[in-house]
Amino acid sequence: PEGEANVFYALGNGAFGFSPFGVDQWEDKDNVIGRSYRILGALASELFTGAQKPPMAGFVITTARPSTKVHVGDYDFEIQLDNLYYSHSKLGYGIIAQVGPDKLLGVGQGFNATLLPGKDGKIIGWGPVVEQEYTNGAWKTRRRLNGDETYQGQALRFPDGSISVERAFAYTY
Repeated sequence: PEGEANVFYALGNGAFGFSPFGVDQWEDKDNVIGRSYRILGALASELFTGAQKPPMAGFVITTARPSTKVHVGDYDFEIQLDNLYYSHSKLGYGIIAQVGPDKLLGVGQGFNATLLPGKDGKIIGWGPVVEQEYTNGAWKTRRRLNGDETYQGQALRFPDGSISVERAFAYTY
């Protein structure tokens, strides 16, 4: 995997930091690692600082290993490469965090995150899902995702092409 994927894996699994080789020589300050750093930097106060960091998991999936399972707080997830409609991801990476009771945050690209049934056997689904962007020092809702973008409330979707941030509520039925 590329450096941008590794930073999500490392920080999502408790690494103190991440430093790719040659960062001081970059000509293009808007390269994919630079964009990753900006987004993760904007999430730092919520995910990486303070005595009570939220439960989270970082992951990298590829065509050689197209899925994985992670446990985050009260939830278990299956993470798979995004293959909906026109998207056929070859690399997916991100972080999933439980930032409050039934509140989840995801960041990354190229994957889908499906909630697995709870220990009591109940099915867990997604309530409202919003995609956000960091603008002028604050997180703003870019759009509310609808059913075809969340597999009818069954998965968070992070398509290929750009790193996105999504917030969602989980519910059982």
